[in-house]
Amino acid sequence: MLTFCRGLLVVLLATASASGRDDDEPKLEYNFDKPFTQTWTTKVAQKITVYTDREKDKKNATVTQTQEVQVKVLWTPEPPGEDKTTRTLKLKIESVTIKAEGGKDKIAFDSTQPPDEKVAFDAALRKLIGAELTVELKEKKVTVSGVDKALEGLPAEQKAQLAMLVGTERVQRLAEAAFPTLPQKKGAMEKQTSNVAVGPLGRFKTETVLTHDGVKDKVATLKSQVKWEFKPGAEAADAVHVKSMQPATADLDGAIEFNTETGLLVKSTLASKKQDKPTQVKLTIGKTEVDADVEQEYIQTVEGAAK
Repeated sequence: MLTFCRGLLVVLLATASASGRDDDEPKLEYNFDKPFTQTWTTKVAQKITVYTDREKDKKNATVTQTQEVQVKVLWTPEPPGEDKTTRTLKLKIESVTIKAEGGKDKIAFDSTQPPDEKVAFDAALRKLIGAELTVELKEKKVTVSGVDKALEGLPAEQKAQLAMLVGTERVQRLAEAAFPTLPQKKGAMEKQTSNVAVGPLGRFKTETVLTHDGVKDKVATLKSQVKWEFKPGAEAADAVHVKSMQPATADLDGAIEFNTETGLLVKSTLASKKQDKPTQVKLTIGKTEVDADVEQEYIQTVEGAAK
């Protein structure tokens, strides 16, 4: 059942130009002169109800699951190249902790502790610790490379399952949250659109709108509004295939604190809005059809500091 729940988790997770500003308003720009650290935390709580006959309200099982993934990283900016519109940074994964529980199943992993052979994928996850990834920032686009190289030598099945937790698409979403496009004047807005793949399940289109809410004590506050829209992927043999999801969209709200003096993100939070009713998900797992209701709470946090 936990494997099924992980599939649903991946389905539901899926992480204008600047206006002018007044002379007394500080310019919001990133400082790429020195290394800095960030802690990425994602928390998800789900209640999944599986139906045998929805019309007759016959239910097979209800499972509650929680998951918390925390990744601590070190960013090291590289000197600017000839293309002044692109900045490149090296991203080193310093530690990963995972806590997940669903039904009677529990998963706990902490890279700062000794290896535990009882933990599935313990050795595989440790391949990421110390891995150095490359992140390119070009205008409003973030590109991540190096995850696949760090996982070289692992079986394809392990790579696919690790991708749900710390794969390229997941890291890219968090990197986008770490470097949002910054509106420059109180009341100004910036809009970003991105597409994130969730393996064979489909894609999420993400629309983010940031609104400058003013500066106080050298900290600018930006309000964020995010909309996710899910589109199923092509059906594949022996794989989880999402046939439909209603509603296919989710709304999230959050805020970003940015230090105008250090040029670093202080904290970013994003949380899902409570929905009036559960999300109806119909999918197939191999030849088995599943009809389920999913109620979810999602919180993503990015916290930064100078090295």
